[in-house]
Amino acid sequence: GKGGITDLLLSAREVAPSILPDLVVMDAKEAAWIGGEIFQPLGEVPGGLFPFAATPEFVYLAADVDHLAYNTGILTSPISSWWDLGESGKGLLVFPSGEMAATQYLALGGRFRDERGRLSLQEEPLAETLRLWAAGLETGVISPLSRELKGPEEGWKLYLSGNVAAVVVRSSLFLSSREKLKQTAFAPLPYATPIAWGWVAGIVSRDPRRKELAWELVRWLLQPERNRKWTLASNLLPVHREAYSGEGDPYMLFLSRQLESSQPAPPAVLLRPMEEALWSVVLGKATPEEAARKAAGATY
Repeated sequence: GKGGITDLLLSAREVAPSILPDLVVMDAKEAAWIGGEIFQPLGEVPGGLFPFAATPEFVYLAADVDHLAYNTGILTSPISSWWDLGESGKGLLVFPSGEMAATQYLALGGRFRDERGRLSLQEEPLAETLRLWAAGLETGVISPLSRELKGPEEGWKLYLSGNVAAVVVRSSLFLSSREKLKQTAFAPLPYATPIAWGWVAGIVSRDPRRKELAWELVRWLLQPERNRKWTLASNLLPVHREAYSGEGDPYMLFLSRQLESSQPAPPAVLLRPMEEALWSVVLGKATPEEAARKAAGATY
C-alpha cells in the first residue's frame, strides 16, 4: 500500500537509487507486480524447489496456500466438489477476495498477461468465475454469511466456534490453530488452481560482489532443513521438496501435493479489480458479465 515497501522501492528507484537495499523480502503478489522493474535477474537457483518457487526475477522463501477445512461431525462424506456442499444443505463459508477469485479464474483458463506480456484480465474466464459465485450463492453452495465477512480470519474464527460446517482457510491459519481443531478434515479447493501465496526474495543491487553476497544468504535460507525449521516456526510452508522428505503428517503431505501443482501469485494490481468485480456480483450490484467487462476493460 501507500508508504509500504512497494511504494518505497518504486519511488527510490526514480529519485534516490543509492538508498535501495541489496536484497528485498516481500509479499509474493507485490513482487509479481514490480519485480521486473526492480529486481536483477537471478543466478542459478537451488535444485529441489517446487515448480512455482523460482521465477526470472525472484525466488520464494516461504509459501501459504488456501484449501477447504470441514467439520466431519457435520459433513460425514469427503468433499470433492461445490455441489457436495449444496446437497448437504451446509454452505461453504468463504471470504469473497480477489485471491480466491484468482484461483478459480486460473482453473477456468484465465491468464494474467496478454500476448504482448502486458498485465491484463480476460473477460470470459472472469465472467465464468463470477457466474460460479452467483450460482453458488443462489443454490446455497456458498453460505450467505460469506457476504458479511470482513476477512478470511473472521471466517476461520466462525469455523472454530463450531457454527460452520466448511470454510476456505489459508494454511498459515490452519497451522496456527491445529491444537484447537477437532473433527476437522481438509481437501483441495473445488474448481480452483492452487496459488502459492507467501514471501519471496529479490536482488536489487547491480554490484556483482553485493549481488553474490545477497544470493548466498538466499541459498542459505533455502537449505532444506533450515527452510523447514524457520518457515514452520512462522506457520508458513517450506518451498524445498526435500523439506518434506520422510514426512508422516497427513496434513503436511497434503500441502506438499498442493504446492506441487501451485502457480505463482499473480500481481497485486490485478487482484484488486477482481475483488471489486466479485463483490459487485455478491452484493447484487452487477451481473457477472457486467462486472467482468468492466474489470477486463481497464488498463493496468
